[in-house]
Parts: sequence; C-alpha cells; structure tokens
Amino acid sequence: MRAVLINTTHQNGHHGCTLVNRQLDLLASAAGVEIVAKLPAHVDWSQLAPSDFDLVLVNGEGCLHHDSTASKQLATVPGWAHARNKPAVLINSVYQSNSDSIAQAVAKYDLIFVRDMLSQKELAKAGIPARCVPDLTLTWTPAVNGCFGHDIIVTDSTFRSTTKQLYRLARRLRARFLPMIALPPEIPDAPDRNRPTRSRYETKLLASRIAPPGIWRARYRNHIAEFDDFVAILSQSAGMIIAGRFHALCMALVLEIPMVALRSSTWKTEALLDAAGLEHRLVSDLDELGQRLASDGTEPFLYASDEIARIRALRAQTLADAEAMFAQLHHCTEFGFDPSHAKRALTEP
Repeated sequence: MRAVLINTTHQNGHHGCTLVNRQLDLLASAAGVEIVAKLPAHVDWSQLAPSDFDLVLVNGEGCLHHDSTASKQLATVPGWAHARNKPAVLINSVYQSNSDSIAQAVAKYDLIFVRDMLSQKELAKAGIPARCVPDLTLTWTPAVNGCFGHDIIVTDSTFRSTTKQLYRLARRLRARFLPMIALPPEIPDAPDRNRPTRSRYETKLLASRIAPPGIWRARYRNHIAEFDDFVAILSQSAGMIIAGRFHALCMALVLEIPMVALRSSTWKTEALLDAAGLEHRLVSDLDELGQRLASDGTEPFLYASDEIARIRALRAQTLADAEAMFAQLHHCTEFGFDPSHAKRALTEP
C-alpha cells in the first residue's frame, strides 16, 4: 500500500520532528505501508505528489489549534484527497479551539487519530469520532536509557519569552542550555524544498560566531546539530531535564531521565503528563523552580518506582496502539477503503 504523507516537519530542523519522522517511517514500513512522498503542508501537493498512490496520510502534530494557518491548510486535505478518489487519514494530531468551519472540514477525514484525550473530547463535542494514540515519539526504543549523568539540561521553548526565562534560569543554575534546533536534513529527491531552511540555518550559525553574548547567540552556539549526538548527550550527561518543548518531554520520558515540563502553545504537555500520571511535574513558576533547585538540588525530582512503572506502561500501550493504527490503515486500503465502516470502527470499544 502506497501512501503520500503530508505535513512533514523534519526538514525544518528540530530534533523532536526528526524523531517523529523516524518512528513514522518504522511503524508504517512494519505494517506494509510504503510512504512514496513526503510533502510539507504549505506546498502545491498536486505538483509534488506521484500519480500512483493509495492513501493520503497527514501528520497533524501540533498544528490543528486556534484556527492557525497550518490548521486551515490541513483542513483542506480531505477535499484534495477525495477529488482524487483517495482516502485521507489524520494521525498524531492535537485538536484544540478551532472554529466550526475548521471542524466541518476536519470531519471529512476518513479516519482520525489524535495524540491526547483532550483532543479526542474536543472533537467529540463537534460530533467527530477519533481514537487516541499518544505521540509517536513514545514508540521509540533508544539504544540505552539515560540518567547516567548529573547535569541539569534546560531546553528552549516554542515561546520566545519563555526561552529567555529558561536561558536565564540555566545561567543561574550553571546548567546546560540545550536548544532543540537541528541541522535541516538534505532531501535528495526534492532538494529545493528544504534548501531555504538549510540556508537560513547556515547563515544563523555563521552569525552566531560574531554575535554578542545573549540568548540568540546561545541558541546556535549551544545546539547539537545531529539527532543521535543530541540523544547521546542526554543519555550520558543529563541527571534532569527542564523541558520547555513537548518533544523534549517525550524524550525525557523514553530515556527515563527525571524531568519537569512547561506548558506549550496547546494542552499537549498537560495531556501527556496526565496520561502518564505525572501531572505534578508541570511547572508554572520558573523562579520558584530555580530557588528549589538551588537549595535542594535534583534529588527531590528523581522518579519514584511507581512513576517509572507508569511511564513504561504508557509507552507499551502507545506502541501497541500505534501498531494497531497502521495495521488498520493497511487493512482498509488492501481490501477496499469503506469510510462508513472505518468511522464506525472508531466508535467501537
């Protein structure tokens, strides 16, 4: 079964998106789903998609919220797919605070899999059935778990103001400030699509060499370009992660590195912490956190045995659910995609 994947984000240069892309490839391949094209959200899909494919797969990630530009774009995918007599499936997505017009367009997806229960409930209010399969990064099996080090690792945030606060916190604690920026990958089959992103990255990297001290210089001087090197540093050095980004939280959970996390642009962080039974690790006051770390160190933030058990249970369930999701996609297209049957299946226990 051949699928076109829309809303690839790994070409933008972000370690979390790199990991999502890797896991999506692995899970799809294991289920017999061949991804024959990977297309960003904001391109002309008709120009770039191959003529022969069976399914349009959309990686929603954190896009479908608050009537964002990306949410409006992804809402048009079902119409584009159905005009070509192909099913459209939304996976790995948040869904929050969208207008009725977005909801009506999203309802045309043939199958919807969101990554948190809050998004599932939000869709249910609009009469749209969906299943919950947590973020695909949680299916990752790293070569080794972390917690071999003692350093405090502080990441950046999707919010500039929060990134500045995190940077200042890292300096006060003499912690390591480690942004999630990555080297944008080369895309051999379509080099023009990521050339501007890679060029901007290289320009900023050069500029950081002469920039005055501060947050901007630190973001590009401190970052680790390659994903595997980034993971190695977390595994070998981190005794605790202060996660300003959602996928930093996901990596900390998988690596079993003690962490606290900050809110993001959607409820994705709170929802994941709640699913893992770790809602008490949500941080609302960085100054208070800094004072506590300065006085007590990282010892109070170590995982208890029951926390480790809940994290491992969530990861095991996520892998089982993700494998079942891709198996369902393969089955539906292999024997003829029946949207009404597929949507009924979503409402079954």
